[in-house]
Amino acid sequence: MDIVSLPWESGRYLLKEAEATIAANAMMQAQSKDQEELLSVYGVCQLSYRLISHICEGSEENEVYCAKFINSFFEHLGMNLGAAHTLTTLCKDNIQLVEDIDEGIVLRCLRFILERGKEPRFLNFLTAMCCVRGTGIQSKQEMICKVAI
Repeated sequence: MDIVSLPWESGRYLLKEAEATIAANAMMQAQSKDQEELLSVYGVCQLSYRLISHICEGSEENEVYCAKFINSFFEHLGMNLGAAHTLTTLCKDNIQLVEDIDEGIVLRCLRFILERGKEPRFLNFLTAMCCVRGTGIQSKQEMICKVAI
C-alpha cells in the first residue's frame, strides 16, 4: 500500500512512530561517541523525515497533526536529515503553518544559506513560506526581505 494513500488513522500511527524514532535517535546521538552508531542513527533520522514528508503530502489532517512537532523539525534544520524538505512539504499547502513561522526561523535559514551556499533545500523552504497554493503571502515575503537586508 502506498504511504500517501494510507487512511488517516494508519497515517497518524506511522507519524507517531517516525516522530518517536527521530526523538530517540536525537537522544542517542547526543550520548553516543561511536562513529558507526552515529551514522546509523543519522540514517534512521533521514528515513523518518522522508516517511513524515510522504505521509503529510496532500493530507491537510496529517499536516495539522505534524504542526505540533514543527519546533523539533526547525531544530534539525541544517543537519541534512531531511527536515528542510519536510518543512517545505508542510508549508507549501498550509497557510496556518506559514503564518506561525517567526523571524528567528527565517534568520536561521538565511544563516545556513550564507554559511553553506544557496542549497536548494533552504531556498525551497523560503519559497514555500512566500507562496501557499499559488497565493503570495505578503507578510512572509516582507519578513524575509527585512531579515535578509
